[in-house]
Amino acid sequence: MTYPQAKVIVEHNQTVEGLTVTGTITVYNLKLAWNYLFEHLNSLVDFEFVAKINSILGASLVHNAGCIRNIPVGISGTAWQPEMPDFDTAKTTIEKIANMEPGRERALKMFGYLCRSQLFSDGNKRTAQLVANKMLIADGRGILAIPPECKHDFGEKLKRFYETADDSELQKFLIETSIYN
Repeated sequence: MTYPQAKVIVEHNQTVEGLTVTGTITVYNLKLAWNYLFEHLNSLVDFEFVAKINSILGASLVHNAGCIRNIPVGISGTAWQPEMPDFDTAKTTIEKIANMEPGRERALKMFGYLCRSQLFSDGNKRTAQLVANKMLIADGRGILAIPPECKHDFGEKLKRFYETADDSELQKFLIETSIYN
């Protein structure tokens, strides 16, 4: 998808010739999720906020979007499998991270937790990135955007994080390549 195509969807609420319905809905849902994020910039990040972001991102695309996952999932490129999420653990962990000192580390911890825990059936990385961006923007720390030329390296660092639960390499990489003030 090109920038002009995305712009037509976002600014004019129109479809673009040659684009799949799924692609169009995905872009439109991202727009809605960003709107929700900005409308709730001063709200606390809690499980309900995270679930709402996932629900918006998955609307008309994912069965039970925004509902905690109750089926096993796999991660492509690794044999590691996330545990089945537990609502109380997820709620407590999200609150614990949200109550850390504001800043990049807090936002990236939340990003890592939401990616690795795979709380939802789909859209976990998109949800994690939007929630991290909400925290960064609210804290005046910029935005998290993985540049296209870094996507492969990001995928490798994320895979290592999934397998080891050590987020230091991933955090360092994101700080050096993907946070813009």
